[in-house]
Amino acid sequence: MLERLRISNQYRSELDRAGLQPGGAVCVLTDRHQLVQAVVTDREFDNDDPSTAGRLTVEVTELGPVTD
Repeated sequence: MLERLRISNQYRSELDRAGLQPGGAVCVLTDRHQLVQAVVTDREFDNDDPSTAGRLTVEVTELGPVTD
């Protein structure tokens, strides 16, 4: 199960461009070959100061296994 999505400080200003804002979603293939969708529910970052910590809260939905 996807538990954490890490965004490096240097990429925080790219969150809007990548669609990682409330309501945006990303699909991820886990190391256990499960496809999951992470929908952003909240975002707390200070893009003007990349040295500060922030939080990207997501709601994860398992979409099922992926086979070769």
